[in-house]
Amino acid sequence: VSVAFADVVVALVAAVVVNGAVFAAGGEPWSGPGLVFITLPSAYAALPGGDLALSAFFAVLVLAAITSALALAEPAIAVLTRLLDRQRGRAVQLLTGAVLLVGTVEALSFNVLADVTFGDLTLFDLIDLSANAVLMPIAALTLVLFGVTVASGDVLRSEAGVRGPVAAAVWALVTGPLLLLVTLVFVAELLVARFG
Repeated sequence: VSVAFADVVVALVAAVVVNGAVFAAGGEPWSGPGLVFITLPSAYAALPGGDLALSAFFAVLVLAAITSALALAEPAIAVLTRLLDRQRGRAVQLLTGAVLLVGTVEALSFNVLADVTFGDLTLFDLIDLSANAVLMPIAALTLVLFGVTVASGDVLRSEAGVRGPVAAAVWALVTGPLLLLVTLVFVAELLVARFG
């Protein structure tokens, strides 16, 4: 629980700092990748020692990306390792190849493959929408359903800090449905923002 709490506090502090810099620079907080690569460098340029601070920011950003990528890859590697009879090296190679293939297609969708569209979606937009509007909500719903219906009392006690029958009932009858509602609202807002 303390790691999760620290994570939330750091994220909130970072959001306040980043949004403050964005608004001070006259940027749009929902500008996506442009926020990191256009708006924040503009904000840092206005600061004394901004070049050094910007270099440190990008170094930390690279480390965060690497550690996040490793954390996201580990479950897929574990599944592939089981499927390949404990050949972890082969599992890493297969996953790396798949990620490189999808990443290359996404990168090329900004230039060589810019004319390849599905309706008004480029390949990048299609992959981005699939991940944000389909895969992440499915993962969230699966996690909620697992937590509400399958997880044993021991798992709820150790992982979620749920103690006693009243807390377990609140988890099953309040927390689970609220998480489901938040996920559905997120998907609805994402789809309305994208398709009007």
